[in-house]
Amino acid sequence: MIAFSAFTLLQSCLNNTLFTSFFWVKPYNLAVDVTPAAVIRPESTEEVAAIVQCAVKTGFKVQARSGGHSYANFGLGNGASTVDLVNFQNYNINESSWHANIGPGMNLGNLDQHLHKTGRALPHGLCPGGGLGPTSRMWGALLDHIVEVEMVIANGSIIRAREDLNQHMFYAIRGAGASFGIVTEFVMDTEPEPGSVIQYTFDLSRSNAQDSHASVYMQWQDLIGDPDLDRRFGTQLLFSALGTIMTGSFFGTEAEWIASGIPACLPANGTTIITDWLASLVNWAEQEALYLTSTPVHFYSKSLGFRQQDMLSNQSASQQFKDLAAQPKDTPLWFIVFDAEGGAVNDVATNTTAYAHRDNIMFYQSYVVDALRMSKTSRDFATDFHNDLVALLPSNDTGRGTYPGYVGLDISGVPQERYWESNLPHLTALKSLWDPHDIFHNPQSIRPLSE
Repeated sequence: MIAFSAFTLLQSCLNNTLFTSFFWVKPYNLAVDVTPAAVIRPESTEEVAAIVQCAVKTGFKVQARSGGHSYANFGLGNGASTVDLVNFQNYNINESSWHANIGPGMNLGNLDQHLHKTGRALPHGLCPGGGLGPTSRMWGALLDHIVEVEMVIANGSIIRAREDLNQHMFYAIRGAGASFGIVTEFVMDTEPEPGSVIQYTFDLSRSNAQDSHASVYMQWQDLIGDPDLDRRFGTQLLFSALGTIMTGSFFGTEAEWIASGIPACLPANGTTIITDWLASLVNWAEQEALYLTSTPVHFYSKSLGFRQQDMLSNQSASQQFKDLAAQPKDTPLWFIVFDAEGGAVNDVATNTTAYAHRDNIMFYQSYVVDALRMSKTSRDFATDFHNDLVALLPSNDTGRGTYPGYVGLDISGVPQERYWESNLPHLTALKSLWDPHDIFHNPQSIRPLSE
């Protein structure tokens, strides 16, 4: 619910020109309670600036909501003034530079349709992640395609940031944006849309022995752990109550797919289809809908990034999946997802942007989902799986973090150290310079030095 006394103060400051509604709260994860001071839907950058200025004047923190898919509802800003960017739907593309101007309120499906009209594309995930996805090994992260932004900073000023203008802010916004301001326009460097896409699927029923599932994991890990793996290949491995599903997308022709050598490294009894770019996007959305959709539900999640040295041994994988089968879950809707990363993402130096996970070759996420409640048994299952997995990895934990798109409220240690790793000290210094009073705040955002 909205704290209406706070709303009244904000409305008075804004001369009652901007409105809020209870129906705009819309938490994504129903297992995490949030109460924003107000949810406001501006229609221009100037209105965003006015909201920030009034929030500062009346003593409120600020958070922006774009897609609204934060796993911990951070976009709603508990006790904060939430700036919902749903009205920022602008799009245009320069057909000489192939740079696209994109509003932060546009969802990825609509963005893909706009780009497709001129045969262009961008790398991205699906609803929660936003920056990493099936094409990231080939094209890099979405944040690496940002050329310029228009944004509102903590003093309510409107600035632009790029490599040669407000460079430090441009660094911070690419991977830690929620801590530094509200972007009202992105300029993105787009990619030529792929032609043919080869899609591979392999299913293994849960009725098969656990060693079979562990063997599939090892076969997949051996493939994605190959530093020479063709970058045109993106792949995911999903474990659930129904069984194991291995999927992969190769962005090229059938002849290139065969020549890559990848088919020989996959389970032989999988299925392969040849499709096009738009159909592949639909297929990815359908795959994600198996474990997480845009519909608000109660869920709990854990995640971790893996480096080359974190790969599981045969013995460790066998033990992990035996434990997985034995653990009580209290819901049939549980999912363990492994995504291959690396490739072009890792070509960028760690200190080039705020995003720090340039040495990861895969991420894992676990989800337990329930429409009505989140039980302790379900939470314990995800936590125990995570802790068991970590216990199997090399004891030196230095440098092992997780993608900040997969936020979790009970990350061990200091969450910011897990999200931004070696870049955190520099980001802390920049936060102290650009937002010393921590106006742009959520429970795990970067803090200024005075905090």
